[in-house]
Amino acid sequence: MADEIARILALPFGDKPVRSVVDLRDSGVEEVNEIARRTRKGFVTRMGFGNCFAPGGSRRPTARGL
Repeated sequence: MADEIARILALPFGDKPVRSVVDLRDSGVEEVNEIARRTRKGFVTRMGFGNCFAPGGSRRPTARGL
């Protein structure tokens, strides 16, 4: 798990995943997360915020923007 945390921390802003799975039992968590991702993206798109998923669609938070 520590290796995965280090890998994610080393990624540049914008490349970090929303979720990461360390599934030593091969329990299917990645498949469940993929279904949730597609469902969430579809919902957000239907609400009119699909541009949030486009490159540059989200901005890095600033001290004022928090």
